[in-house]
Amino acid sequence: MTKQIEKLLMVVLVLTVVSMLLAVMSPFLLVRLFSTKAIIEVTQLQKAVALFFVLPRMLVGLCVAFWLMNAAKKCGANQYAWFVLGLFLGVMALVVFYLVRIYEMLEATVRGDKHHDGSPAGP
Repeated sequence: MTKQIEKLLMVVLVLTVVSMLLAVMSPFLLVRLFSTKAIIEVTQLQKAVALFFVLPRMLVGLCVAFWLMNAAKKCGANQYAWFVLGLFLGVMALVVFYLVRIYEMLEATVRGDKHHDGSPAGP
């Protein structure tokens, strides 16, 4: 993986972590900014949203993370970096992983290298 792609993935990862932290911290920020009586109804809604949206997203992210870790191990990429990206980005990390793989294969074809499976590049 090229340095530019690694930098891009790290920026995406940092922004995702920051957004997740803000989502977790929002009830506490609301309580500090407004009265607690008005916030009780909002926090109940947030608990329901977390139950129906955040929990399944976390499970999908965990499954994607393990999938990416195994796929990265097979192609010689950094399996731990892809695990973390899969954990936080979920399906989006799958898309990025396979776009990177396609880019690397096209780049190898242009250079005339062999594919990862050992077959010669080109037609």
